[in-house]
Amino acid sequence: MARNVLGIVFYCLGGFFLSIVNSIGFFSTDQYSFSLGEKLWIMGVMLVPALIFIGLGLVLRKISKWRHDIGVILLSVSAYQLFMVSTLALVFSSQEIKRVFPQQKEFYFFNDYLTGIICLLLFVFGGFLCLYASKRKNRASYRKHYNLHTKAGRE
Repeated sequence: MARNVLGIVFYCLGGFFLSIVNSIGFFSTDQYSFSLGEKLWIMGVMLVPALIFIGLGLVLRKISKWRHDIGVILLSVSAYQLFMVSTLALVFSSQEIKRVFPQQKEFYFFNDYLTGIICLLLFVFGGFLCLYASKRKNRASYRKHYNLHTKAGRE
């Protein structure tokens, strides 16, 4: 029981760092005067703690269900990031914000939609791929267990 709870805590921490990686994907390189390569390097560095925490969670929980767990983590992070991006996009397009901040230089940090959306789509695709592989493996093990794939099992 305690191992499962601790594993879920590690999954949450890994998901937090994955959301940071995706958030960095939306940050503009022009505002901070660094190149795309440096931005990708920073994203890679922030990916290391995410992988460590997710790995610890996998060790503490059943590692046989890793596809399902990774898929849920990736899709959860993607849903959170999609909510955050759409919220910020709506806030930045608001007339109230344009009146309060007429120059809007404060919001240029969130301006690289291409890299951010590519990262978000990779997370979504990876999550769906992991869940699909998990479901497919569960069906195969079910058929094998109940001997449904042979002629003898159909009689």
